[in-house]
Amino acid sequence: MIPVFPTANYHHAAATYDPRWLGRMNFPDPAIDSPTSQTLVNQMFDYYQDALGARSRAFEYLEQHGINDLCLLKEMGVGFVDRTLGKQLPSGQSTEGASIRGNLQRLGLLVGSGGEFFRGALVFPNKKANGDITEAFGQRITPRLRSGTPYQLYWSVTPAGFFNSSALTDNRKIILCQTPLDLLTLRCAGFNNVVSTLGTRNFGVEHLLAMETTDVSEVCIAFDNTPEANIAACLVAQVLSASDIACCRATLPPGMSVNECLVAYGAAMLSSVILGAKTLVQTYERMQENFRCD
Repeated sequence: MIPVFPTANYHHAAATYDPRWLGRMNFPDPAIDSPTSQTLVNQMFDYYQDALGARSRAFEYLEQHGINDLCLLKEMGVGFVDRTLGKQLPSGQSTEGASIRGNLQRLGLLVGSGGEFFRGALVFPNKKANGDITEAFGQRITPRLRSGTPYQLYWSVTPAGFFNSSALTDNRKIILCQTPLDLLTLRCAGFNNVVSTLGTRNFGVEHLLAMETTDVSEVCIAFDNTPEANIAACLVAQVLSASDIACCRATLPPGMSVNECLVAYGAAMLSSVILGAKTLVQTYERMQENFRCD
């Protein structure tokens, strides 16, 4: 039986939100201006990947969240920032160390104090076709952080597009997730036709072009069931519909993400939610109509 959860008023949500928001999703753009800089970035994320071992507390966190496939984690390049990188870099007092640390600070991967931007977080790098990393998502795993400390982090130099973008060339129907953690969740649940963005505010022109230049004909939007994510789902659906790509919406339990649904209800329930997604048609005219009715 397909589970039924309360649904949000998507059309009202989209009508009361500025649609131009979709085009303003760019992160600060520090330039990777030399091969040396790119090599540093790639090596940094390789180090993080090595730090994620089967016995690490980060892997325990993933297991608790229903993700325990080591081969999949390796395939996706998932790593953990355990705060040990600084000890491996040359001293900041040396010319070499000052150059390396200064370069990483300019790129935003080290903060002003010298600490790592993704400290204490699982990291999900996004690679370009040539293997270079220019974008990453971080999920902190400490249960209680100081007030104002974000649990999710985003770093981007040049947007690399979707996470797991190879799925676009192999499938006509795609599941679009909100974060790489949700992507891994669905991969572990048996869905291979999954891509993700870097959060609700990340879908942009490069993502639309990636879908338009492949054989994708239908997208199941599996964003969180929250007011912000529901608005984002409507905006994404509006853009995709204008490009003749059909959309449906997987309605998760209220307030939950894909991963939270798996942890709370199990893989069978999550699969039912995805397979039971409802058609979502969103046009500018429909948004205006619903806005006038309200």
